[in-house]
Amino acid sequence: MLDAMPTEHFHSKPDPAQRTFGDQMRHLALANVVYFRALGLVPVPDSLPVDRNQLAAAVPETDKAKVRTYVAGCFDYVQAVLARMTEKDLQRTDLKLFPKAAPHSTIDVCLRAYMHTAHHRGQAVCYLRVKGITPPAW
Repeated sequence: MLDAMPTEHFHSKPDPAQRTFGDQMRHLALANVVYFRALGLVPVPDSLPVDRNQLAAAVPETDKAKVRTYVAGCFDYVQAVLARMTEKDLQRTDLKLFPKAAPHSTIDVCLRAYMHTAHHRGQAVCYLRVKGITPPAW
């Protein structure tokens, strides 16, 4: 989806109230890191800012190459966490996504990440179609 959007449209958005395409991609990736760091199995690399202000400074939403590198790094991080997970990790119910959040189970975190990614992929379809671009097949 990210590769289908031309660089000159990374700043575009279908409606003024929405994120830009580039920021949507950063948001999708950042959320996955936040979900999976809760397991504490793999430290988040310094190259993947998880604070929104640091992210905005390090990965401008209009810089397709930087956004792509960030998104790929986030998916690599999730893959590393999944590779390290054990059956015992899947049975956990004590995961804290945020300091004041109620505990979540690992299954809940996995489902949230899956649904969140699918949700924003669906939004990306609209961003592409508004620009007259046929999105890649699922």
